[in-house]
Amino acid sequence: DSSLITQDIFINNPYVDNFIDHYSGEIFHDHYRLYDEDNDEIPLVEQMLKFWQFTDEEIGDTTPDIFFSKEEIEKGNKIIGSYSNFGYISISSTYGSTADSSLLVNKIKDYGNIDWFYYGEKPIQETDLNFIKNYIEVKPMNLTIREQMYLKSQAKVNVGNETGMMLWGAKYSDTYVLGNKVYGSNHGGINEGKPRKRPFKSGNFVKEVKYLR
Repeated sequence: DSSLITQDIFINNPYVDNFIDHYSGEIFHDHYRLYDEDNDEIPLVEQMLKFWQFTDEEIGDTTPDIFFSKEEIEKGNKIIGSYSNFGYISISSTYGSTADSSLLVNKIKDYGNIDWFYYGEKPIQETDLNFIKNYIEVKPMNLTIREQMYLKSQAKVNVGNETGMMLWGAKYSDTYVLGNKVYGSNHGGINEGKPRKRPFKSGNFVKEVKYLR
């Protein structure tokens, strides 16, 4: 349910007091004035803070946070069990159609024979990751986004194509993201297949992510 995304992101955050369903006033922020036209690789939150004249020392770490509940931690630890050295692979429906997936395959091979949690729209054996022998399928577990994120936060490494969830976990594990070189079906039919010349222009750049290019 996309209407709950805000709660999925901010629930349990000690800096968030409450959630509201409506607001009668005006919320305004002039993104056009703060945007650096010459540099796309600045996280959006840093652009906003610099607009309000925060210094680099005051800004500090802007990598996304997530705060888990006791129940989420307990369930995640039960799933992880005895796995102590594992990675997490997350690939969406556009994997293989918007970028050279061999970059992601080679990065996974760099980690040798570690165990992997795998979430994908297709079974792993139907992808170019079918060389992986030690894996646990996540999708059949029917976990919530936050429960999946707990597994990702405990992984040694996260590898996948570009999604919001991949960018979310960079503070907690080494994160390698295969960016979209062309627009996919989820970007709107009119643009599908066209080159993405400036993929970070929307402000979705995260410093701690290692982008596979």
